Amino acid sequence: MKRAVGFILAFIMTSTFFSCSLNPELDSESGKWGYTYGDGKFTIDPKFDEAREFENGFAAVRINDKWGFINENGEEIVAPIYDEVENFESNKFAKVRIGNKWGFINSVGMCIVKPQFNYVESFDGSGLALVRNGYEESAQWGIVHNSGAIIISPQFSYIAPFNTNGLAKVRNGDEISGKWGYVNRSGNVIIHPRFDEIGVFDSNGLVSVSLGGKWGIANINGEVLVEPQFDEIRSFASNGLMAFRTADKWGYINKSGETVIAPKFEEAFSFDNDGLARVKLGGKYYYIDASGNVTEPNA
Repeated sequence: MKRAVGFILAFIMTSTFFSCSLNPELDSESGKWGYTYGDGKFTIDPKFDEAREFENGFAAVRINDKWGFINENGEEIVAPIYDEVENFESNKFAKVRIGNKWGFINSVGMCIVKPQFNYVESFDGSGLALVRNGYEESAQWGIVHNSGAIIISPQFSYIAPFNTNGLAKVRNGDEISGKWGYVNRSGNVIIHPRFDEIGVFDSNGLVSVSLGGKWGIANINGEVLVEPQFDEIRSFASNGLMAFRTADKWGYINKSGETVIAPKFEEAFSFDNDGLARVKLGGKYYYIDASGNVTEPNA
């Protein structure tokens, strides 16, 4: 009985193995590649000079020195016209190369972005992909959409990933002397790259910007609310005040850049939700209110 059960299990496992998926296999007689279920019987005739495994329903195949794609029925989806291809991703797009230029095709074989870039990254969840022309110091980055639209033509030395508010840092020039700004997902330049350093937008849509070692504040519309003039700044609090440092003293300004509390503290922090800020004065820590009045000492 045990022997019979073992035989049945072995048969099931073997049958499952054979019928699991199509795999590329070399035909020893013709020297061509086809596809079998692991049983040595070609489901897709051996006629390819090279064949890759199926991924997301498609397999890259080579005839002579050109690549294309077939589906699991062996039907040609993309004619072998490309010098190099990468496998289709889960979003049903694949990178393709002609010469030294890369582009994208979709799962019905349409060329969505014609090969025109030296390098392309994968599309993200919002359908955007970074693309690059040039190499190393001369590299210029841009952004394309999976509809085929060029959102930003290659022009920036660096583009950071988009953040949750749909903005991405961009840089012109090298890492040391380059200038920073921001673009949105539509390709609009929100803040032109003109700052030595630039921070991350806060929940109020404000970002710190630096020029010549001095810091200021810009908003999500690209307007500079506070010109770079401070040696150090913190974030704006919910009461609209921000701590700043000039030389060795800290004070507070409002969103119009007006000084509300004169710089006299050795150290100052952002106001909390209770409307109090921790400051250091005369070597001791205190809490102050929005008018600068000391409300209680804090050892």
